[in-house]
Amino acid sequence: MKAVYTAPWLQDRRTLRMATLLGCTALASLALASPASAQSAAAPAAPVASAPDTGDIVVTAQKRSENVQKVPKLIEVLSGKEIASAGVTKLVDLQNISPTLTGSDQTQNSRPPGVRGIVSVANSVGVQAQTGIVVDDVPLPTYSTLANDLADVERVEVFAGPQSTLSGRNSAAGLINIVTRAPKFTRSADVSVEQTSDRQTRVTANLNLPISDTVAFNVSGVLNHWSGPYTNSLIPGHFGGYKTEGARAKLLWQATNALKLTLTGYYISTDGTQPPLLAGGPMIYASSGASYVTLDANKTPLSSYGYGISGNNRTYTSNQTATFSNKDVGGSLRIDLDVGKLGSLTSLTSYSYSAQPRADVFFGYPSAPANYYAYTDVQTKYTTQEVRLVSPSSGRLNYTLGVFYTNADLYEPYIRRQVFPVNWLRWSHQQSIALFGRATYQLTSADFITAGLRYQHDRQGYAWDFRNVATDAVTAHSQGGSPYDFGSGEISLRHEFNRDVSVYATYSRTETGQAYDVENNAAAAVGTLKPLASEKVSNYEIGVKGRFLDRRLMLNLTGFWADYSNYQVQSIDSSDPTQAPVIRLLAIGAVRTRGVEAQATLKVTSALSAGLAGAYTESVIRDYPGAGCYLNQTLAQGCVNGAQANLAGLSLPNAPRWKLNGNLNYRRPLSGKVDLTSSLQWRYQSQVHYDMLGNPLTTQGGYSVFNLRLGLAAPDSAERKWTLEAFANNLFDKTFYTTVNDNSNRFTYPTGSGTVLSVRYARDSFRYFGVRGTVAF
Repeated sequence: MKAVYTAPWLQDRRTLRMATLLGCTALASLALASPASAQSAAAPAAPVASAPDTGDIVVTAQKRSENVQKVPKLIEVLSGKEIASAGVTKLVDLQNISPTLTGSDQTQNSRPPGVRGIVSVANSVGVQAQTGIVVDDVPLPTYSTLANDLADVERVEVFAGPQSTLSGRNSAAGLINIVTRAPKFTRSADVSVEQTSDRQTRVTANLNLPISDTVAFNVSGVLNHWSGPYTNSLIPGHFGGYKTEGARAKLLWQATNALKLTLTGYYISTDGTQPPLLAGGPMIYASSGASYVTLDANKTPLSSYGYGISGNNRTYTSNQTATFSNKDVGGSLRIDLDVGKLGSLTSLTSYSYSAQPRADVFFGYPSAPANYYAYTDVQTKYTTQEVRLVSPSSGRLNYTLGVFYTNADLYEPYIRRQVFPVNWLRWSHQQSIALFGRATYQLTSADFITAGLRYQHDRQGYAWDFRNVATDAVTAHSQGGSPYDFGSGEISLRHEFNRDVSVYATYSRTETGQAYDVENNAAAAVGTLKPLASEKVSNYEIGVKGRFLDRRLMLNLTGFWADYSNYQVQSIDSSDPTQAPVIRLLAIGAVRTRGVEAQATLKVTSALSAGLAGAYTESVIRDYPGAGCYLNQTLAQGCVNGAQANLAGLSLPNAPRWKLNGNLNYRRPLSGKVDLTSSLQWRYQSQVHYDMLGNPLTTQGGYSVFNLRLGLAAPDSAERKWTLEAFANNLFDKTFYTTVNDNSNRFTYPTGSGTVLSVRYARDSFRYFGVRGTVAF
């Protein structure tokens, strides 16, 4: 298979088209820079780092505009400026600036970050993600990659804990609400260009045009290319990166004072490469005894392929390249009607299509034959329709009432012609309709009660064709379907000591609905699959929110406790290298997450601000009987007849106990035309492990990462905004991993000569430098 990054990126035709789009947007931006246009409209603020605003912050994830300090839940609000300054460009990278969010396995289809240690660990199309993703008020299906690149973002709202009353079953851990820029009735444009020392080029552009007094248009584009951190001893170039290109357009028509329509269309695609999926990626030693490592049947030492192994090894050996390609296209129509004293009536219709073809190389054997890989795809057609009524914010009673309909059709072929060959075609269908309501009533001048309910009817179905690998003829068929009804609810009490300090207590109860294990080929080949039990969550939260020192200090503190029953996880047993890995979706007994979270921001002076946020989270399995054994687990370690008695007490994978984030931001005028800007960002996370079955070798130790930024910018009072800054991410070059796999049985010789691990790296697992420039008109 051909590597993606062996040729310059400008030689790709689709890239040229995207570059043309960005260039046209940039030219239009320059055209708007004429004196006449500069006088006709006030220029918006450019995406530069500055001290946090001490005024009220408004969030919209709960389907109405609310002051974040008056919502009885933990909420993190990350502005577009903060995201850009931290070098965050991908959805999964939000964990770098939010202690509430945790990492997720990115080796296959991209998955959203986890919340409070609850991470999606199921790769079945029948299972909803634990973290809900909403873009411009439209919820995304689990397998969508639309939100993966954070371009044109106005803000990101992170709601921790179950949010299913308003957001449905795919937000059992929390919700990430992404708000992009809306059309405005002023002319404006901005362009941002970023280049890094490790071969990343990122260009974003946005153009806003008022077409008439009642019609406005906004278009944005992104081009984000990174060659990746890996090299292959057999194939030239770099691997593990991506080429993302996309555009979003919005048309606003203010038909009357009471009626507003917003039409949105988007397209985004990402192509990339990866090392071998299960084994043979970049390898490191976990024990000094692994002195002889081989990758093929001839027992050839790894050193003969031109590289050695170390703790930060980024080279692997494979005669093929794993590739993936994600594409999302779709649109939405939003109609807002002012209905007077009743409030606002909103209709929101959306349609999206997503395709994710992928070719996985499983083992990095140099002697493997051609086409030694598996091909799969996940195609999703997703339709939603929501109608809701939101009351005015004035008055003692504020309410939101609505109905929500979704329809998702998923198609997933899977073909593996070597190594335990299979040929499957799978279809899944999910349809639901929900009634929801949420209201806040002011009991006294200082006391408020909030309650919400959701009733949902789901119908799921699947079909599975088993086909002959050589002829594609159907040899067996399995099909099933089932309805399921469930409800969710929440209740909160909040007391205000004064306008800036309040306390609250919240209880919520939710379900995720039933799910089919469409990885259980053994059962499907001989009969009809039975749906797994619905996951259920009981969540408790208490907290205090306050502003002090003339509102220069914001301090929030939250304690939480959530119990999950029938927790749905996917387990991969690959302990026997002579057999195909056994992949099963399980509704295990019980999981608990509990802890404390804190947020603080301080405006020290007009030039200096600081922020500190942290989370202590215990995410542990309370009951998981009969789990498989991890690789090389012995009887003394608890492996009896191929199973472990119970994993109770084991922490969940990729769930650190401690996460801390801090930042210092400084800005001062150098002259009347130039400001000096700088920031220092720090994050820490404690030890995690990556194996659901508890292999102690798959452990990542605790680490800290520092980012430094220094730049120049136009003053806030300047008519034309611009910035020019240099940055160093992972300043002290701290190497860390996002995935660790034990491959001792496959890659050491003689057997048992030592322990070898294969690893994956994050975007900032190594130090890199860069420059970033923006200009806005």
